[in-house]
Amino acid sequence: MELSRRNFSRFALGAAAGANAFAGANSVYKGVQLGFCSYSFRGMGLDELMRQMAAIPMGQLELESVFIEPASAPAGPGRGQTPEQREAIRKWRLTVPLDEIRAIRRRFDDAGIDVCAFNIPVNPTFTEAELDRVFRIARILGAPAVNSATTLASVPLLADMAERHNMRVGLHPTAMASAEGAIGSGDSYRKALAVSPRIGANPDLNGWRGWGSDPLAFLREIGSRITTLHTHDSKPAEPRAVAVPFGEGTNPIREVLRMMQKEKLTFVAMLERTYNLPAGADNVAELRKCLAYSQAALEG
Repeated sequence: MELSRRNFSRFALGAAAGANAFAGANSVYKGVQLGFCSYSFRGMGLDELMRQMAAIPMGQLELESVFIEPASAPAGPGRGQTPEQREAIRKWRLTVPLDEIRAIRRRFDDAGIDVCAFNIPVNPTFTEAELDRVFRIARILGAPAVNSATTLASVPLLADMAERHNMRVGLHPTAMASAEGAIGSGDSYRKALAVSPRIGANPDLNGWRGWGSDPLAFLREIGSRITTLHTHDSKPAEPRAVAVPFGEGTNPIREVLRMMQKEKLTFVAMLERTYNLPAGADNVAELRKCLAYSQAALEG
């Protein structure tokens, strides 16, 4: 059944009025775990992210490392990071007093926000000591998993670290999906998951066409290995899909959420505002719309 304008409007209005359904760390609606990716708060600092999470409100967050690390270009390949920037962020990771991370954790706890995954891109420039420190930071923040955009070559080291720290790794699709060793297709995920039971998946809904002939069957197949699912909407375009508000594109958001509900899949659907804010728009209002669309989808 399609989401009617009446139903969507009702849930859009109720996202704030009925906010108690999402208060606290266990943000479950109609049996489905929902949260927000911190990319939805890009361009903001941690203080503003936390303020907006409370204003939505939402209790589950997938936290990108850039929100707690010193300002610098991301660590992924091709992101424009200079060698000096790379060494500066490595030094910070290796030397930051862990009490500073514990203080951030207390702020999240006080705000009722559960960091259910720590997201950081990993590439061959990471030393073992640096990666070990990343997992320590994630553990202190309360995250049971480290999500990472990486390649198949890095999976064995990530598996070793996950075993060492009794955590999971969720593999996000590699930005250059056609590159050798990239992660994103159904077959590449199967190859990575075979390395270790500690290795899991952090799929992105934009990639659903590459999962195989039946994308929902693929999610069922790997459901127990999914840490979080990046959930957003887009329209097909070249060279890449165009991000749009929930319900305006072709990504099967409703179908995936209903499948999670029906089959009691326990991974978190991380709602993500990947589209740019319209001129004069308020981010909290936009995220409430994303949440309202998802709620309405779960109502049938």
